[in-house]
Amino acid sequence: MKIPRRSLFGLLVVVALFLLGYFFSQREQPGIADPPASSANVPRVESTATTLAEFPGAELRSALTDVCSDAATDSAIKEWTQEEFQSQTDAFNQQKQALSESLSASSSAEHLHLAALLEDDPASRVELVRAAISRNPSDPFLVWGAVQICAGTIEIMPCPLRDWERLLVALDGQNSESWIRVAANRYAASEYDAALNAMRHASTAAESRAYWTEMIEMIERGFAAGSDLGFP
Repeated sequence: MKIPRRSLFGLLVVVALFLLGYFFSQREQPGIADPPASSANVPRVESTATTLAEFPGAELRSALTDVCSDAATDSAIKEWTQEEFQSQTDAFNQQKQALSESLSASSSAEHLHLAALLEDDPASRVELVRAAISRNPSDPFLVWGAVQICAGTIEIMPCPLRDWERLLVALDGQNSESWIRVAANRYAASEYDAALNAMRHASTAAESRAYWTEMIEMIERGFAAGSDLGFP
């Protein structure tokens, strides 16, 4: 079945949102304002003002409004018949599964990590991330992903959640997000004292990183290696 280019682009966006939504908690950290620069380091504003004046901001806003308009999206979806909607859903699932199968044959820990995130079957997902860790157990981003996946499947498929939690804080113990993830897992298991202790560690951690950049870069490389769709 030939899929229109616009539909393929939509599928890619859905894959990216699917991965990001699955992989990260619904939390946003407020930014910390930079301290005022000394007068000696303040750049001249004339050239900056000129650059901003020449930037086509109105055109960009208009284009983004058209692309991101909920009304436009709803209108387009309403034009689909039930069969067309099901066809789009099936196409998305087929593309996602095909990419997962392609990447799962790789010897790269990163490819196995992404394949695990794309995989629907809990048992296969755990085995893929277990294989990825065996290849690169010192990558905190990978172990972060393993903890996320294991926490989401442990009621269905046994996995070494405690071991991976310990490995995560050993590798990334100065990241408050790692401790928050552990706290959430312990709270879900009704281990409230352990959850509180993990939150105490989170409150004194030196940094907060949820691996957004690493995730996007991994998806981009995975699309390049495992499909011919590209990642606009």
